[in-house]
Amino acid sequence: MPIRNSLVLRFQSQVLQVTIPKKFDESFKAFNEVIQDCGMDLADHKGKLVEKWVLQCPNRTVEDQTAYAVLLVRNAKVIGGYLLYQPSGEVISLKQTLDKATLLPQTQADPDT
Repeated sequence: MPIRNSLVLRFQSQVLQVTIPKKFDESFKAFNEVIQDCGMDLADHKGKLVEKWVLQCPNRTVEDQTAYAVLLVRNAKVIGGYLLYQPSGEVISLKQTLDKATLLPQTQADPDT
């Protein structure tokens, strides 16, 4: 049976292997605060090798800034995540992003149905 009305999404994604630093400098402490805003903490994973999943977010891209969702994964569990804008390098908490997002159009129920 043929598939009708299918939607094909094409976006950039990659998975990298990265190591969480054993000692956090001021810059990484500030970065970890962004992660902590979502209730996660990279301090528990110091010195550990993790997967960094990077997915392009076309619906969050603005003007000349491409948005990427970044998830840090260890042992098949998400240990951190953030939204990254390139080329500026701005990092935003996923919680902050979701607090401001309208994920689905809001419709009011028809009282006649």
